[in-house]
Amino acid sequence: MNCFLHKLQGGTYLKKWTKLKILIFTLILLGGAIYLTSTKVTVAEVQNYVSPLVPGYGLSINGKVLAILPNEENIDQVLDKYKNLQTKPTEGWIITSSDFDETVEKVLTNVKPSEIKTVDEVYNILVQGQRSAISYTVDENDSIWLIAQKNGMSTGEILASNPGLTEETFLPAGQVIKLNKITPYLTVVTIGQMVSKEVIPFEVESKTNNQLAKGVRIIKDLGEDGEKEVTYSYVEKNGKIISQEKIKENILVKPVVQIIEQGTQVVKNQEYDPESIANNTSHGSGSISGLIWPLNGPITSYYGNRHGEFHSGIDIAGETGQPFKAVNSGTVIYAGWHDIYGNMILIDHGDGVVTRYGHSIKLLVTKGQKVTKGQIIGYVGSTGRSTGPHLHFGIMINSKAVNPINYLSTSK
Repeated sequence: MNCFLHKLQGGTYLKKWTKLKILIFTLILLGGAIYLTSTKVTVAEVQNYVSPLVPGYGLSINGKVLAILPNEENIDQVLDKYKNLQTKPTEGWIITSSDFDETVEKVLTNVKPSEIKTVDEVYNILVQGQRSAISYTVDENDSIWLIAQKNGMSTGEILASNPGLTEETFLPAGQVIKLNKITPYLTVVTIGQMVSKEVIPFEVESKTNNQLAKGVRIIKDLGEDGEKEVTYSYVEKNGKIISQEKIKENILVKPVVQIIEQGTQVVKNQEYDPESIANNTSHGSGSISGLIWPLNGPITSYYGNRHGEFHSGIDIAGETGQPFKAVNSGTVIYAGWHDIYGNMILIDHGDGVVTRYGHSIKLLVTKGQKVTKGQIIGYVGSTGRSTGPHLHFGIMINSKAVNPINYLSTSK
């Protein structure tokens, strides 16, 4: 039986039905209610054939409709709200244009009322993005922390995707783990200008002093950083700058040069004797945990090949005179000069584990001294083969260098 569109009381519509296989079907309209006189047909079955359609506007991204909203104005509200989230207009930042990298369209369509979403619902969909799982093959010397840094994720996100892993888990090269990444539905491309005040680092002038012991450096004039105001043009995508170009800069305060006197006098019994140290170093399983960071600062050079040489530790940026700490309790087995690491400390933590601290401007410990975890043992400097103030930190297990990242705590 074919039934065409009939208007019911209250504005309800029944869509065209085709060949309903029923014994008896009678619609009786009484006060807007529907009565079924059949033992073969239920209200739910009738509702399956009733499809009221209403006009709506689809938010189409690259030809694919993401969501339906009541009207075009609502789509504009969603897009404007998302643009504001990604551009974050602030003082000193002038936005000249912002647009979407994708093709965004408003598509008129007819849908069921239940398919229409609110502005907030669609905005939340855009903010959450599209989740996708990818496989990551572990590189040599990788750790959970390092993988997170490479992929712009947190260690917690990686652990949540890989039950059984912890921050201390050793990851052999070649192991495959899962990364649940979030891909944005929309990319806001913003072009503008920004003005920022930046530090002008002071220059360092070194002078020799034959009255000072080799490796000792004295700051005669502290020096002082300058300041400049720099204007950049920039392009960013979803709040991340992908390119910037300096337009102009004004010097506000000129820097003052730092003067350092460096000793050249060789002090007896201060030379580094690797054979003697090796003979007096513990050996064992190399088991160690709970190491704290010796210095809070960005890593400027990682463990591994670097400029044609093998870098046996990590370099942590710091300021001259900034204190650094012992990563665990142990015994100082060397505190003195090294031609590469300058003023250097070696601490034996037992079980074959030794840590190295290099380029110090001043050492606060001596050979044979017991130190505790977190104890300040020296100050950051640039002694030895160094281009600027930093701490070289290394770990050796049974005299073999290993990647410190795999043993340090994930939080500094």
